Amino acid sequence: MRKALTLSTLALAIGLIPLAHADHGKRMQRLDGDGDGLISREEFARRTRGPSAHVFEHGDLDGDGQLTREEMELAAKERQAKATERAARLFAEMDADGDGVVYEYEVLDHAFARIDANEDGFIDRDEERAARAQWRERRPGPKP
Repeated sequence: MRKALTLSTLALAIGLIPLAHADHGKRMQRLDGDGDGLISREEFARRTRGPSAHVFEHGDLDGDGQLTREEMELAAKERQAKATERAARLFAEMDADGDGVVYEYEVLDHAFARIDANEDGFIDRDEERAARAQWRERRPGPKP
């Protein structure tokens, strides 16, 4: 968990590095709500969906704006249970021959089939763009 939070924080920081170098680029304009050329903590909190927003969104189970240790532990257990279910489902999808083992070719076949939406045996530009957009929507953290 510590490693995941560190990586999330690093990803957030890396995502904001261009702000220090961009002269009022699109990202700066989006975060700078009052247009003063500076991003206040309030503007940052309103405009980003970093680790803190994710922690409260999924951890504050009673919605009181406070996160107790019990809520955080319960939320972690729920996330783990969901991840275990997703892993089992994905494994079953990838194990094409049903032998209880997933081979590299099965992983590749599964990934290719998910992107090849029209099932013509090829991935065209539109399918690749759609797959990339879906991946961006599913990933946690700030959205571009």
